[in-house]
Amino acid sequence: MDQVIAIDHLPTLPAVAIEAIRLMEGEPANFDSIADLLKNDQVLTGRILHYANSAFVGIQRKVA
Repeated sequence: MDQVIAIDHLPTLPAVAIEAIRLMEGEPANFDSIADLLKNDQVLTGRILHYANSAFVGIQRKVA
């Protein structure tokens, strides 16, 4: 469990994060391109999944 909690303290790749934001701002967002990009940064992917599975988002079932 310590390994999962420690993900909050790992650095993400700035170029990947910036490109992901750029892709998400597109109209409409191209989720295939975003998924391909996130494959390159496991830390950012973990953070997104952690957020998606949080009570704050309110999804009734676990995302991954």
